[in-house]
Amino acid sequence: IGADPLDANVLYGVASAWTAVQALKAAGPSPTRASFMTALTNMNQVNPFLYPGIKMVTTPTERFPIDQQTLEQYKSGAWHPFGHLFSKAR
Repeated sequence: IGADPLDANVLYGVASAWTAVQALKAAGPSPTRASFMTALTNMNQVNPFLYPGIKMVTTPTERFPIDQQTLEQYKSGAWHPFGHLFSKAR
């Protein structure tokens, strides 16, 4: 049957999988739990499955990878972004 392309959970899953694969690559050829955690807590990359321009950044003390957002307006039956990306949105 396949996945529903309009289901936001599908995109979330793909974006999460992409992040896990990038962390595994960064963890080295024989990843350990420690090297995987180091990779996850030292991210600085753009995930192609997120909104354009949003960067994922983590540090050992800041583990929430996204602190940017954009505003969207619902009109003509769809969401339309407007304005610019807001950084440090939390």
